[in-house]
Amino acid sequence: MDSRKLTVKRKTLGDEVYNYLKDSIITLRLKPGQMVYESELAASLGVSRTPIREAFRILSAEELIEILPQRGVRISNISRKKVMDAWFVRSTLENEAIKKIAETWDSGDEYCRSLSQELRELIATQRHAAVTGDYATFLKCDIGFHNRLLDYFNNPTLTTMVMSMRSHVNRVLSLEQQEIQEFDHIIGDHEKILHAIEKNDVKGAEYALKVHFGRLMANFQKLVSQYPDYFVD
Repeated sequence: MDSRKLTVKRKTLGDEVYNYLKDSIITLRLKPGQMVYESELAASLGVSRTPIREAFRILSAEELIEILPQRGVRISNISRKKVMDAWFVRSTLENEAIKKIAETWDSGDEYCRSLSQELRELIATQRHAAVTGDYATFLKCDIGFHNRLLDYFNNPTLTTMVMSMRSHVNRVLSLEQQEIQEFDHIIGDHEKILHAIEKNDVKGAEYALKVHFGRLMANFQKLVSQYPDYFVD
């Protein structure tokens, strides 16, 4: 684990530690099955043990870590069942969302024009991250692309539901990007989704999203076979 000091105000320290550790888990800097220790983390991050414990409590509730009494903390393996369940729910929700977005998109509307520009900027940043091998930024752009599309609805319940089930899936995405590296395909999927939306092509948007989601499922089985120690269930 890389060592860096967290220079934040005391009242936000617990959140900062949590965000840092969760990001480390999602991006596989902390690998499935790896042991981590409260004292070592506190020293590495330059904080007391209190915010570490606060972060552990939340991460345990999210099933991203296992707290082993008198032994330390183990980074949870990726649950195959949770990935499959989350992917089914997410793909169903986003499929219905993408159809509605494509159907109601108004290219003359100021908000739609602004959102379209944001999405294109995310794709451009993602393309640059692919060239430089910046997997963390690539993943953030991937997540950001889908989040910004969902923001179109101004429906916090929908966004929260989708985001709440992404942690295990995002760990698979991180592994996929580091090992299989289908960057051009993923970027191309995003471009096709956005193009179909802007043309009010409902069937085209739905198909592009289906291909995009299907790509992960195909690669998922390869990753399970290649890294059996990372997965459970």
